[in-house]
Amino acid sequence: MIAQIITCRTIRLTGVTAILTLAASLSVATAFEKLTSGQQAYIACKNVPVYSAPTTFSPIIGNKGFGDVVTISKLAGMFALPDSDYQSRKKLEQASARARKQGQTPQTITKADYTRPTWAQIGTKHYVPASCLVGAALFKEQVMETAEKKVAAVITNKAKRNFSEEEDGDLRAMRGAAGKAVGGKANFAAIDQLIADAQGRLDPAAQQTFRQAGHLGEYK
Repeated sequence: MIAQIITCRTIRLTGVTAILTLAASLSVATAFEKLTSGQQAYIACKNVPVYSAPTTFSPIIGNKGFGDVVTISKLAGMFALPDSDYQSRKKLEQASARARKQGQTPQTITKADYTRPTWAQIGTKHYVPASCLVGAALFKEQVMETAEKKVAAVITNKAKRNFSEEEDGDLRAMRGAAGKAVGGKANFAAIDQLIADAQGRLDPAAQQTFRQAGHLGEYK
């Protein structure tokens, strides 16, 4: 349960983090930039934990902030892009087929073209999520004013569909056909304190043995 809370709290997008993430996702057709070993990259998220191993279950040993420059020494956790991505293997093969029909000679498709890393190593036993890294060209587009305009447009569209833009809104659930049950506002301060209290009380080695024995987490 603690691990789930920590994970959810880490990826919960609020304030500037949400703005910056939306800016990155709205400025390109794919959510995963192609990264390479030896490349200098920029942190495009507000706060990024630095882990001692390429898994969120490992201890956090540092933190990087928006705009920090890192050098990628190694990529880990490679995965194939989904078919909906324009750089997926399916889409690349379709593009090659169209090129051949037009009498052109398409480039050979390699695994590196349609796979992306989950983790980037930025030092000895220092890892950050690759999804928060972008190259210099894309980072220049991470302008706060532009991002705020894009977020405002998204919020406006949601409001038209009766979505609330209040982050701390009451938690409500349907209670039959007669009304709603109100659960109150989320207590983020209590969640933060719970996470802080858990630090140092969890044994990473024991957790790893447990996950490995039960084929959980990175051992699935």
